[in-house]
Amino acid sequence: NMHKDGFINDFQLRELKEGVLRVSDMYIHNDAYKGIGLSAKLILSAKEFLNKTISSSSNQELGLNQTRSRDATKVWEKLKLKGLVRYEKEEDRYYTI
Repeated sequence: NMHKDGFINDFQLRELKEGVLRVSDMYIHNDAYKGIGLSAKLILSAKEFLNKTISSSSNQELGLNQTRSRDATKVWEKLKLKGLVRYEKEEDRYYTI
């Protein structure tokens, strides 16, 4: 989404399984807006607005052609430290609580 001051944000969700949407794209293109919590806010807002569990992508090969970047992992880890998501090691995936 393009904003008048050059802010561009990509945030897309795909169904992972019944009741769970996976973040398939999450990237802020303008460095001025990185690191201020926008991605975390989008994850939590999507959970509330859609009334669904939101999950991260996984770096395991599950046939879904997905990866989770280091920056995305940082976002999810911050949410985990706040007790807002859980991490499932077997799947290498975070889920909102």
